[in-house]
Amino acid sequence: PYTALDLLTTSSITEAYHFAEKLNKYNKIRQEKEDGILNEALAKIGSSEKYKDMKALLIAGESWHQGVIGIVASRLSKVYNKAVIVFSINGDQTLGSCRSITGLNIIEALTECSHVLDRFGGHPMAAGLALKTSNLEEFFSTFESVICRKLKEGSQYPMLDIDGEIELSELDDEFYEVLGNLEPFGHSNQQPHFLMNRLTPVKVNPVANNHTRGMLKDAKNN
Repeated sequence: PYTALDLLTTSSITEAYHFAEKLNKYNKIRQEKEDGILNEALAKIGSSEKYKDMKALLIAGESWHQGVIGIVASRLSKVYNKAVIVFSINGDQTLGSCRSITGLNIIEALTECSHVLDRFGGHPMAAGLALKTSNLEEFFSTFESVICRKLKEGSQYPMLDIDGEIELSELDDEFYEVLGNLEPFGHSNQQPHFLMNRLTPVKVNPVANNHTRGMLKDAKNN
């Protein structure tokens, strides 16, 4: 964090480039660790039949980096549309990071498992926890039974809430000014989603491995 602070406070462009380069290197290391843990987790899920019937995904690894297990949990939750907890086992102590899905309060679920936890905290969609490694299997069993009871009918299917329909012509300066007034976005104030109908791609270019950039037009040729 001090490198980021130095970047924001330096008055020297030379120093700014130096700090930015350091941050970029840190970010690449983070990405490598994140991808490594994600691939290990996906391999565990793919190699075990037990995960197919589980209502929640609970995945543990030895000495997984605690700084990125939350990001991995978030990515897995989006892929499988399930509550996910990724654990880092460090000797007799295990730390976990949770990500939930719409309609499932993860804090309420963890509260019912508190007898096997040392501590936990967060909000309904994301939380952290710590427990003794010897209690891990008991927690797995207890948490899964709690999720089976709390999970609402149909919540296993991903849903996208649409706040309104708009036309391309409405995406003007006034629109983005009003949208900016709704910030900051977060758990209790989600960023709005808008639907645009009858769009046609006129230019599509792949960017890196998982992104696409292009141009769209609507029926009015905007």
